Formats: sequence, C-alpha cells, structure tokens
Amino acid sequence: ASSLRPMAGGIKGIPHAAIRGDLGILLTVALKFPLSFLNVLKYAAEFSKPFDLDKLGLKNEFLKNYLDMLAFLLQGLPADQTLTVVMAYMVEDFFRENAVMDFPKGGSGELIGALARGVTKRKGCDIELSTAVEEIIVENGRAVGVKLAKSGRKIRAKEAVISNADLYNTYKFVPEGIHQGFDEERARFVGITANPKDGSVPYCKSFMHLHLAVKAELIPDD
Repeated sequence: ASSLRPMAGGIKGIPHAAIRGDLGILLTVALKFPLSFLNVLKYAAEFSKPFDLDKLGLKNEFLKNYLDMLAFLLQGLPADQTLTVVMAYMVEDFFRENAVMDFPKGGSGELIGALARGVTKRKGCDIELSTAVEEIIVENGRAVGVKLAKSGRKIRAKEAVISNADLYNTYKFVPEGIHQGFDEERARFVGITANPKDGSVPYCKSFMHLHLAVKAELIPDD
C-alpha cells in the first residue's frame, strides 16, 4: 500500500470526463487539476508496467493469492498481467477513510437465490440446480433442446437454447458430425492451439460482473 497509494493520488483526483486524447487535455486537466496532473506525470512510466508482486517484496502466499483474485475480479487477469495503475486505483479504495468491504447479507448464496427468484417468479419459468447437461440436441441445423447427463432426460426448447458456458465447453456439448457448418466453426474458433495467430480463440478464465442500482430509500440507515 505504501508503494501504490502515492500513485493513486493523481488518478483519483482527475475526473474521467476531463481526460481527452489531444492537446486540449492541458485545459481540461493540467489547468484545472495541476497537482493531480503532475502526480500522473511523475508515475506515468510505472502506470503502464505489469503489477509485480515480487518487486514489491510481497512474500506471503495468502496475500499474493488474494491480490490475484482481486485483479481477476476487476478485469479477468491475474495480478502480474494487470497494469500497475489499475491495482493502485483499487488499493487506494481499500485504504481510504471509512472504507468498508461489502458482502451480500446471508452470504454469496443469497445472491444466487435472488437471481433464481427473478426467473422463477415468472409464469412457466423454472430452474433446475445441480443438473449437468450432457449434450445440446441439434436437429436440421438448429439447437432444439438439451439432454441431461445423469437421467438422460431430454428437455425441448420452445424457441432457442442459450448457453452461458464458455466457448470451449459449449462446443463440447454438440457432438461432431451433427452439423458440418458447426464443425467447421468449432475447428476455426477453438482449434487445438488456442493461439489467436492460428485463428483460434485463446482460453481464459471466466467471471461475471454484476452491477446493481438500489433506490436510496430502500437502504436501511444501519
């Protein structure tokens, strides 16, 4: 924190709306926020470097893993692949006066429960938990349902099949040979190297950002 917080002084003091990509930045930033602007110039070279935990002397494995998790939740990459400016901004939020770490009342399971209720409260909508899918059923070039792994039960779709799995696993749900066009697409996007230079989509860990807006009058005073 002692290394990162000085860097954050500049970026936290400049409104995003004031930043521009031409010389007008001298008017919108340099003249209006001179101290913050000078701070940014001072640490500009450090901002664009990857966040190096070893360089900062961090040895504790728990803290390393914790910062990796925070960086991943922020932008989907581990700490050593995240820009220092991003980590400085985040660490400053943790150490500012009266900062708190929020969490869902009742634990993260309550968050899942609320999402589920948003579906099940509608007529004809249901959710099946712990129900693995073995295959996406394709007929005449169109996904028409899914086959469950344990029971073998088939669930037919009324309009469409939507997969929230990652690209690689979604393709795995469709057996090869079912549809030529789909096989060609699978080979082109997934490939065997996961190298974008080969036309493949690189593998990466997935995550979800959920942004919520709550009416002020609904928030208890305590």
